[in-house]
Amino acid sequence: MIEFNLVYISLFVIYILLFTTLTIFGNMIYRFFNQKKLSYFNIFPYEILENPNHKLSLPYRIILAIYCGFGIAPLILIFTSFSSWGNLIYLVVIIAILIFISALCYLGLAFLPAKFIRQHTLLASLYFIFNILISALLGLLGFLLYFSFNTSIAHLIFACLSVILAVISLIFIFNPKLKNWAKLSKETNEKGEVSIVRPKYFPLAYTEWLFYLISALNVIIAFLTFLAI
Repeated sequence: MIEFNLVYISLFVIYILLFTTLTIFGNMIYRFFNQKKLSYFNIFPYEILENPNHKLSLPYRIILAIYCGFGIAPLILIFTSFSSWGNLIYLVVIIAILIFISALCYLGLAFLPAKFIRQHTLLASLYFIFNILISALLGLLGFLLYFSFNTSIAHLIFACLSVILAVISLIFIFNPKLKNWAKLSKETNEKGEVSIVRPKYFPLAYTEWLFYLISALNVIIAFLTFLAI
């Protein structure tokens, strides 16, 4: 059991490092390509790789692929401790599978330009829905562990955090501005010339980044929940 916990803790630390590295490296690459900071309010994740042939793009893609592929780690670990989950194994497996599918959705969003409006919107919608389900199911799992199996108070805390994430997610996906997310703004310069520009706050862009954070928090809560068993 101790060896299993050490493996689990190691994978948890690796996941945190991957998330941190991917986020920081993405900011660095975007600034290098565009000579300005990455704005999470109106820049999409795929725009980090606008120059795919640059030498920095390959290591970023590798880190991105490892990060997204790492979503299968909880699923593998669950099956290594199958007997200890009892009837909850079905719920846990569903959560692990959803985490992996969510990671694949983000991988797709990291490469699919928004000019493909229908495809990008569909993929983003699936990404949002999967993460809401993950948060809700993690909350359910935590409550079941605490109230039905009399486990640690930590599970009740994790359950409450997951419910909060689910509520925040629902608030953002019901944002009326998401319906017309592709709408651009008009700006008039000193000469009276009108140009079409992206608004300072682009609904779909900042929602994708929000769910990028929520998805990471979901995985962190999942790791902590499983580790506290």
